[in-house]
Amino acid sequence: MKYKAAITADEVQENIVIPNTEWRTYIAKKENTGYDEDQVFTNEVFPKEISGIFIGFTEIDSKAYPVYVLDVISKDLFVCGNKGYNNIIKITYGICDSLLYQNRDDILLARSIKDSDLEFFNYRKEPLTYWLASRKSSHDKNKYWSYNRCSVRSVWYGKVKENLLFEMADNINLLASDREYTYNYPIRPVVVLNSQITDIEKRSDYRWIDA
Repeated sequence: MKYKAAITADEVQENIVIPNTEWRTYIAKKENTGYDEDQVFTNEVFPKEISGIFIGFTEIDSKAYPVYVLDVISKDLFVCGNKGYNNIIKITYGICDSLLYQNRDDILLARSIKDSDLEFFNYRKEPLTYWLASRKSSHDKNKYWSYNRCSVRSVWYGKVKENLLFEMADNINLLASDREYTYNYPIRPVVVLNSQITDIEKRSDYRWIDA
């Protein structure tokens, strides 16, 4: 991919292609995912050319850069229970960082997509499924039982879903026990291109995204 170290807002490309040329590996350990075996992710989960679409700008060290959402990878990540819930953001970010970012001059940051990114592109029209690096906990009770529930969001063919990974029973549950569930989805990376926007102060209609 050809890029410039500094560009104007008008020079930002709506679509990019990132070459997938290096062999890299990330191992999602079973003690972190809660799944029953280690999961190995390599650059083979991407095509030879990885497509990205522009979704907005982000600010890093008081400088502005363009942000792109990439293709969904071709392999699912399985997570289960409390371990999966607690570690999924670290794992999904680690996969994106290890396979896309390290030792590359053209990418400033790589991470997993999260639910706040969805407002910046038309994900509802895409026939895709993938994890969102976004967690939710809630407390559900009545006079007979009480549970703390932990979920991780995903996109399922244009809809955001809550995937319940762990239910922890409170003390009032005389016969209840903790319950764990397993879900699997692929990951969708988001990257920040290492091209600083030089005229950022001249525009007020930018879409700003948290890095």
